[in-house]
Amino acid sequence: MQVRPNKTIVEGKVCAIQPEKSGHGVEVQLEVSRNVSPKAEDDFLRPAKGDVLRLFASGAEDLTLGAHVRVHARLLAGPFGERNVLERVDPMT
Repeated sequence: MQVRPNKTIVEGKVCAIQPEKSGHGVEVQLEVSRNVSPKAEDDFLRPAKGDVLRLFASGAEDLTLGAHVRVHARLLAGPFGERNVLERVDPMT
């Protein structure tokens, strides 16, 4: 199964960073304060204000607990399931 190109952009606060059980990457939990995705039809995750978005990240070097960030994420899917993936993090100033 292939998912068509999609993009979710949200602003929020990093509330948890936990190592993945597989030993590769981390799960980032982001409390959403605002969804700023450019096109609703391309936003497959559709988080709303107050939701906690769980995202896989290969690393968390740019993240700290409590940080306010803008996150670019996607839903990736294949024959073994699907995963919400963090692609880019920009600090909010």
